[in-house]
Amino acid sequence: MVSYPIDYAVLRALGRFRTIDATLDWRREHDQIVESPLEIFRLLGNAHYPGIELCLKFLNRTLRSAGKIGMQLLREKDPVRFSQRLAELYLLDCSWVMGQPRIKARASSARHDIDIRVGALRARVEVYSPIDHYGYRFVEWYVPPLFRYSPCDRGFDVRVELEVHNNNGFYPHDIDNSDRVLRPWLGQLKQDVHAWMKTAGEGSTRLFEGVDETFKIKATLKSVVHYPKDRNVWVKEPSRSTDTRLFFEQLQPIQTARSQIGRKIGCKMKRRQCGEASPDYLRVLVVDFSLTDSFEFSWFWWPRLTERIDKTIKILAEQIGDPLPYDVVLPACLDVHCCFGKATVLDPSRKAEVAQLVKAAGFGLRCKPPLVLPPPPKIKKLLDRMVADESAANYASTESESAV
Repeated sequence: MVSYPIDYAVLRALGRFRTIDATLDWRREHDQIVESPLEIFRLLGNAHYPGIELCLKFLNRTLRSAGKIGMQLLREKDPVRFSQRLAELYLLDCSWVMGQPRIKARASSARHDIDIRVGALRARVEVYSPIDHYGYRFVEWYVPPLFRYSPCDRGFDVRVELEVHNNNGFYPHDIDNSDRVLRPWLGQLKQDVHAWMKTAGEGSTRLFEGVDETFKIKATLKSVVHYPKDRNVWVKEPSRSTDTRLFFEQLQPIQTARSQIGRKIGCKMKRRQCGEASPDYLRVLVVDFSLTDSFEFSWFWWPRLTERIDKTIKILAEQIGDPLPYDVVLPACLDVHCCFGKATVLDPSRKAEVAQLVKAAGFGLRCKPPLVLPPPPKIKKLLDRMVADESAANYASTESESAV
């Protein structure tokens, strides 16, 4: 949907991350290429951000051994699917780094993602990264790049605000979740945004239509600069109370199984992508919560929620019926530093094998506090300026209300 420029910043990053450059092999195929829709080029163009640099270092280290997963990752044009592929690679790397020397893990060529062998024990692993409130997350992921990578020959500061009609904290529930509705709307929005960004004057405001009547997108062009690479997009959205944790914390397991997150996990289990039950291998479904709408991702191993997740998974397995879809389901947050929750063993006869796999492959790692990296000086300066502008606007509003 968006093409990313292959400029000096990208070339400089490729010079640093030689394995990515060699694996992409883009120079031979596209000698005169100046832009690309591949998501990896977005990362390379933003390598100055600490979190993205950490991701690129990880890819540079692991791509040579990543097999099918690595190649699919580099060819991905969709940011959501890119993140899901990346989660598979995080898990594969966790098995390599944290596993015992005798463990062997590789990308699978079958329907499942990863094959693991520990001595005589074999495991087929499927990774699933569910996304709840998909309509809202779609807006959150896809709209800002439409402004950031607009094909106009100037730089700018633009403020993008999500205006919702139902501002009670639960508005993400109201936004349409269907790709058949979301993607045509995004295509029209792209045309409207790009046309406006080419002609809008400094201080101009435009209200763009949302997917439906639930919300609109308000864009304000704060300033225009002549250097086209100097672009800043500030996104403001109303606060919300739709944390994924609440499905497990506020609902009983039977209710969670019927909720949107429960139905998604249940549908994935029904597909049985690790094959039929066999004494020759374990069938493992890793449910990665890193893409869910959550403030932080250590909640799935809180003692109270651990039991509720366990019960929810077992209810879903009962609803699917025999034969069992998987032998074990493992909650996780897959990142550069992976962590895991309590394994739900659906086949009691295989508890010993599950315990062996969890210990050997590093699937028992617990979550650590998130790594908070300081922003680069330029970004910090812009953030400080934005906070100052916001404070000044709030003060002016308060003064006007007092005068009335």
